[in-house]
This record gives sequence, structure tokens and C-alpha cells, in this order.
Amino acid sequence: HIPVIFITGLRSPIDEEKGLVWGACDYIHKPFNYGIVRARVNTHIEVIRQRRLLERLANFDSLTELPNRRKWQQDSEETWQLAQSTKSKLTLGIIDIDFFKKYNDHYGHQQGDFVLRKVSNILRRIIFESEGDVYRCGGEEFYFYLPNQTVENVTTILNHCVTRITQLAIEHQPSQASDFLSISIGAVHVIPSSKTCLDKTIILADKQLYFVKNSGRNAVKLVKIN
Repeated sequence: HIPVIFITGLRSPIDEEKGLVWGACDYIHKPFNYGIVRARVNTHIEVIRQRRLLERLANFDSLTELPNRRKWQQDSEETWQLAQSTKSKLTLGIIDIDFFKKYNDHYGHQQGDFVLRKVSNILRRIIFESEGDVYRCGGEEFYFYLPNQTVENVTTILNHCVTRITQLAIEHQPSQASDFLSISIGAVHVIPSSKTCLDKTIILADKQLYFVKNSGRNAVKLVKIN
């Protein structure tokens, strides 16, 4: 991620090829001209700036500024492997805004976008404070992880998320769960091992979410697996 330029007295094509193969972004022979070196440095800095911008656009949701599904796939795998190697606790889960399609239909998509940003900010603040991360992985669906937390702590954190969203007091007349906008959460608490699998754990979290949806919504369902 750091551009490297060789400035060297080695002038043979073999040496230059070796430098570029090693990962250099440029190869300048001595004696060199200061103006040309400065121009090349500025060019490579601009290329790196644009590359980082593209990476951000590829990994983050422009509306909520949360990392997106692509970033979730990268980070969740790394987080799972780290927890497995350290034999530490990990909670994975899914958050869904209750009856969000009805909200959009009733209040309009512009107001729906406003709601998504408000909900995202609340979730991000609460989950980040607990050293976790949250991702927008669908229209009104968010994935998250919380590392190194007890079941009791996770329950408190997730119930706080549910409470804080309803405390926004955003009117939601078409909702069958609450007079105000609300969320449902399904999650799994696990210590990753050779007996467990990331994909199956996410599927299990999704089942907990559907359990909440079928039980009235605006609530949390957390299960612990060994």
C-alpha cells in the first residue's frame, strides 16, 4: 500500500525488471533530474489517492457510510479466523428494520433514506463502543459482529440497540410491530472451532431473526452454540 520508487545507479534491464517485479512503482536511473523525480512522485501519490478512493467506494455504502456486504465478507472471515486461533468468544448477527418496505411506500423513499442514516448512526455508535462493527448488507438489513463479549453483555448491547431505535420516536403508522420505527435482531454467540463454520453460523443467526419476525418483531433473539 506504500508506493516505492527505486533511484539507483544500477542501469541494466535485468536490475530494472527485478525492481519492478519486487513491487516498485517506478525505477529511476542516476544521475537524476530533481524536477522529473518530483513530477513522478506527485503522479504516484495521485494514483494512490485515486486507488484508495476507489477502494472506499467499493467497500462502503454511500448512503449510510457503513462498510458494505463486500467488506463484511472480508472482515467476517478474518474476524472468525482470529477468534478461532485465540479461542475467544464471538457474536455474529443480523439486524432488520421492521416493515421498512411499508415505511417507504407510506412516507416516500427520501424519508426512507433519512431513516436509514439515522438507524445506521445509532447502530454504529453502540456497536463500535463495544469494539464491534456493523455493515449494511441489504436495503434495510445490517450484519454485525461483537468480539470478546459474554452472552449477558451481548444481550444488553442488542437490547439497547432496539430501545434506542424506538426512542427516536420516528412515526411508522403501517408497522404492525410498534407505533414507531423499530428493528429486529437475530444473533449467535459462539467460540469458533473446527466444529463450527462461519456460513452456518450466519444461517443460524438468520433463523433467529425470522423467529423474532414471526413473534411480533421489535426484539432480540440470541442463541449460544458450543
